[in-house]
Amino acid sequence: MNIGVRLRLQLWGCGVPTLKEDSSFLEMQFLCVRLKGGTMTDSGRYAGSTGDSMRSAVPSDAVIPGNASASEETGGSGRYGAARSSEDYYYEHEAPYADWLRWYRELEYPRYRHPDVTVDCVILTVDDEVLRLSDPRESATCLKALVVDRWTHPFRGSVALPGTFMRPDDKDETAVIARMLRDRFDFDATSTQAHVRQLKTFTGADRDPRGQVVSIANIVYVEGGMKLIPPADGVRWESLLSLVPEEVGSKRGAALDPESGAGRGSERWPASAQHPVKEPASPQPLAFDHTEIVATAIERVRSQFAWSPYIFWTLPQPFTVTDALKLRASLFGEDYKRINRKNFKRKYQAVWIPDHVEINPVTKMPVDYYRYDGAVFE
Repeated sequence: MNIGVRLRLQLWGCGVPTLKEDSSFLEMQFLCVRLKGGTMTDSGRYAGSTGDSMRSAVPSDAVIPGNASASEETGGSGRYGAARSSEDYYYEHEAPYADWLRWYRELEYPRYRHPDVTVDCVILTVDDEVLRLSDPRESATCLKALVVDRWTHPFRGSVALPGTFMRPDDKDETAVIARMLRDRFDFDATSTQAHVRQLKTFTGADRDPRGQVVSIANIVYVEGGMKLIPPADGVRWESLLSLVPEEVGSKRGAALDPESGAGRGSERWPASAQHPVKEPASPQPLAFDHTEIVATAIERVRSQFAWSPYIFWTLPQPFTVTDALKLRASLFGEDYKRINRKNFKRKYQAVWIPDHVEINPVTKMPVDYYRYDGAVFE
């Protein structure tokens, strides 16, 4: 502790031993106020019990609204469940904003434990090469999601969605996503080829062994993602439906050991009669609760397909009706040849922008090309 501050405290009659070595000067002043029974001026200076101040603290015998008398010190763990001190009441109810902000940052904020916040992304794109395949079983895997290998604890050796922790200086979750994509994948998320839509906030004390970590999950629709973020060591694109159980969204799948990253009781999920095109099951669930996040994303995109088909952003622009049919089949696990092409085209032409017409060299028939700009059904 600074010698000058120690002498000042001793002159005021304050007990130095009650202060920690790293105590801030504002905290020292508060201690002196409590011991001497004085007040704190708007500028943060000690005024003494009878000194003039722009605003005096609450009298010692006053009753704080909703609590015991102001002379009692805060003793409970809850912010409003215990008696509030005179300093608490003064700074929360009477002090100028600048003084309250300084008090809150130095004394009030550190009183409470704050959860960490991460931003995790389900990054979707269409594999252009797979899209051109005519076999329904092969083209049904054209919708891809980006996954990464974890090289550190927890869940070391497992597969996870790309994500990162939010920093205090990040403006919002979009800024976090842009920073992560730029730093980890050298991809500019502000380009017109990437579109972000928030999915859901995931909470739970058991979702991360490091403690209470809140995840803000987002869906990122990317056109030509496999070229913009090419597969590399620990980074790859997987077929979206291969990352979740066949009964999407019912449960998060088999548990994953956070220490070894291995699945406990992981099995190949059975095929469903509703989805004749069966995806190969992932060898193990994703890390953390990322399997649940992917399942939630699939449910969201499927439910929005009829009224907000943002998934068309993942198609190569421009695209054909056949391309759009294959994308739908890849999302729902269908055979695109069994979908009513005429009805499908009639419905979604309302949100597509006509681009140009080409003549098919084999059939000699005109083929319409379209673009998608994020339009939704009214």
